[in-house]
Amino acid sequence: MINMATGKWITSPGDVARDAIEDGIVKREELRDALGLGEVDFTSFLSGELALSDSLAKRLAESIGGTQIFWENSERRYRKERNEEAECLLCMPAKVRKIPRVYGSVGCYAYS
Repeated sequence: MINMATGKWITSPGDVARDAIEDGIVKREELRDALGLGEVDFTSFLSGELALSDSLAKRLAESIGGTQIFWENSERRYRKERNEEAECLLCMPAKVRKIPRVYGSVGCYAYS
């Protein structure tokens, strides 16, 4: 996800976990069970909606790798960027126009 306020790419711990699943580092069901989450909460975690607790960060470190501090910092950074984006979007005028220039498959938008 791209932060519209800063133009930075925002990566949640769930994005990293999903990549580990896709890369075959861990199986989806094994990770879900290791984290002690039900299917709904696990899906919310992967999508970045479920906030990462300290105990969940510890279990991620044990399951995927990295350290508990890495996962906690990743969560903190993600929430900060996400909040900044939300604040930016709340302050923008409602009228949005598309700029014709396209970078790859992503269009650019200007706010007026």
